[in-house]
Amino acid sequence: MTEWTADHVKAALVDAFEIDYDTGGRVGPKMYGSAMPEYLPDSRDLWWQVSSGSNRVGRMRAKVQRRSIKISRMEIVLLGHKDRNGNHIPNWLGGYLRDLSGPRNCLEAHAVNSAYWNLRGKSFDAKRFCKRVGWSYSTYRSRRDRGAAIIAFHLNELGMPTWW
Repeated sequence: MTEWTADHVKAALVDAFEIDYDTGGRVGPKMYGSAMPEYLPDSRDLWWQVSSGSNRVGRMRAKVQRRSIKISRMEIVLLGHKDRNGNHIPNWLGGYLRDLSGPRNCLEAHAVNSAYWNLRGKSFDAKRFCKRVGWSYSTYRSRRDRGAAIIAFHLNELGMPTWW
């Protein structure tokens, strides 16, 4: 069994926000003029889009249905959960980094923006982001990594198995 590392925590946070962005959305009727039902791709469509590379961005991007284990992991990361003994385990950002606003803000900015740009087929430009919001890039990186290391320490202390 491997232990949680800062890189595992960052990847799990990005994955959780990607799933949240992908599965969440508008509830109710669509805008005027969209009377056609939403297109649901089958396995041949997904295979063709992956092999041709057209599933990366834009309108042609295939929306793959998320498995229940992925959604459960997203809920553990973003909402918290109860362990086998009934003890409440807090969400990762608001629980373990509750009193550390610097690491929490930097790690959250990294996870949210990375997830947003990953879903659009691009990578998150952290240097540009830091310049735009007035943060020092080196301070952002050290706080992000420190926050991820703190969460990894607490997860290892709880004995939570990794899913990587």
